[in-house]
Amino acid sequence: MGVLVGGFRIQNSNLTDLRFLTRPKEYEFSIACETYGVYIKNNRNLKSGFKLPAIFISGSEDEDQNCRFEVKNNPKLNAGMMCDFPYLISDTDVKVVGNLNNCGGLEVDNTTTTTDFDNITTTDFPTDNSNITENLLLNIAETTFTQGLQLKDVNDTTYLSTVTEITGIIDIQNTRFQNLSFLKSVSFFEFPNTTSVVFNLKNNPEMTRLGFPNISNIGTNKSPNTNFWFNIENLHPEFCLTPAELVDFFFRHDISFLNIHAKLCNETGKLLYDTPFCRFESMKKLPNNCNFILGDLIIEEGDERDVVKLDNFWYLFGCLIIRNTKLETMNYLANLFRVAYFGPNPVIQIFSNPNLKEVKIPLMNVITRYNRDVLFQDNLPGIFNKTGGVCGFTDVFYVYLLNRTHFNYIGGDCGGLLYW
Repeated sequence: MGVLVGGFRIQNSNLTDLRFLTRPKEYEFSIACETYGVYIKNNRNLKSGFKLPAIFISGSEDEDQNCRFEVKNNPKLNAGMMCDFPYLISDTDVKVVGNLNNCGGLEVDNTTTTTDFDNITTTDFPTDNSNITENLLLNIAETTFTQGLQLKDVNDTTYLSTVTEITGIIDIQNTRFQNLSFLKSVSFFEFPNTTSVVFNLKNNPEMTRLGFPNISNIGTNKSPNTNFWFNIENLHPEFCLTPAELVDFFFRHDISFLNIHAKLCNETGKLLYDTPFCRFESMKKLPNNCNFILGDLIIEEGDERDVVKLDNFWYLFGCLIIRNTKLETMNYLANLFRVAYFGPNPVIQIFSNPNLKEVKIPLMNVITRYNRDVLFQDNLPGIFNKTGGVCGFTDVFYVYLLNRTHFNYIGGDCGGLLYW
């Protein structure tokens, strides 16, 4: 069926979806309802809203008769997609209330009942009146959440498998999810410009992996002047992130963390660009020209000639230790931009280097689980001459990057208590 002249009612049924309304191959399924209206009401099992076909709804051409469209009191139906689509018509009266989700991104949890929706009216729609009266198309090809995603004490995610874009804050708490693979079609997050957390994974005790199948292809609206905060808290004790997930998403979009209760996965994952990882054993065994190093990078006595191997070193998955060397400068880390470290010790430790005059590291983003301590101790007394006597690194390209790392400098060289 391509065109329905009239209207229809689906109410008080046991239907779980509306797949019988199949989509024509060459055009949209249209309803010219005029005075009859379209009503989807009181269907207690209806939940697969995204299996609806594309629907174009219109009233009379002279606008004397509006098409009434109601999606009401379907307690399992996520109807939040029904207010932001690209095909507009000015003669449709819309009412979407009493469903699991309505227009406006109402937060839902397992205590929500239909009585919670009694006072909700069309004010839940966007405040732009043209969007309220002109905007209704259910299009399976245009699966965009415009009011964020909030899942609390909810475990049915079948309706999310075709979602491609989410605009707003994502909040997933108190679920039994093992991963987020149900968001397999997501390709873009548009987060608000806020100092609050925009992606919250909290109290999901069975979640062991992030599990976005296409995480390397997910885009965001991140700009150099924005800072997105994520929170990963109280998940399964073995929850881990792969180096590929860190590189291709969290580092690529310069994500900051309020908490990151995670480990580094043993498997590396597959990078978007197939660059090999080097597992660190010692500076002598380290290959030349490694871009990604896995493990704590330790530079110590006898390694002075091998530090040239670090010229093309970009990412470290572990802590950095420079100790007991005869180095006078450490400018071989001038391409080290990002570090991820999930251990309890200081993320960078520079100590007992009596000749070391400076350390050049242009760090842009550092992800740590426990602390952000950087230790300077028992080095050359003038190690901070080039930073004006301030604890830190030289040769940081952009001023704002100094603040982005948010380090806590400790140790005797920084005027603090001795660390050992």
